[in-house]
Amino acid sequence: MIGWARALTAVEMPSTWGLVLLVVAVFVLELADARGRMVVLGAPESTLVRWGALSGELAAHEPWRVLSACFVHIGYAHVVFNLLALVSFGPALERHFGSARLFVAFVLAGVVGFLCSLWWYADRPDVLTAGASGGIFGFIGLYAGALAARRVPQWGSLLVLQVGYSFLFFFVFGTNQAAHLSGLAVGFALGWLLERERRGGPRERAWTAAAVLFALASVGSVLASTASEVWVPMREYELLLESAP
Repeated sequence: MIGWARALTAVEMPSTWGLVLLVVAVFVLELADARGRMVVLGAPESTLVRWGALSGELAAHEPWRVLSACFVHIGYAHVVFNLLALVSFGPALERHFGSARLFVAFVLAGVVGFLCSLWWYADRPDVLTAGASGGIFGFIGLYAGALAARRVPQWGSLLVLQVGYSFLFFFVFGTNQAAHLSGLAVGFALGWLLERERRGGPRERAWTAAAVLFALASVGSVLASTASEVWVPMREYELLLESAP
């Protein structure tokens, strides 16, 4: 365990590349599971559920999906867009806030985003949702919060622009508005607090421990989803439809 932790921290930008690696690994597993049925904008529902997608019905019995859903993507366009966002925003933020804080912020923004999604889709508990975009909007919120803490006036226009993007994505692609805006708000609050935080000493060890726990929980949530058999009847129904004349 100690050797693994040292190896990870020796990598430049470990949180950014760790998130990229986890997203890519889950998507590769989705591709293998989809049996050639993955298309640009969507995967079979059984595949999404097997690897950790979230819905109100699923969350009632498998609450860890508010975390696992952060690493599941619905199709090629979805995962490519979010990976590009991760590698665009992650490195600069990681240099500024530190690896541990960045990873914790991503997870908190993503989880809160999906918790808010459960409320947003309360009247449609069968709607599946997934993706890293709540955490990515959290990254943008981190930056805006840091600017606000420094009293840099551009923080307001940055937030307004991101809210506009969220509405645009919602109306054009039907994206999860609750996850985006909630993640942005969580990121903003964390960015403001972290910019004013005194660093050093035991505080750094606490952040590192939290990041390691969050990383283990992230992997564990995906594994817990695969261990569930809730996707099996969905797969059987999909196969039945495929075999129908």
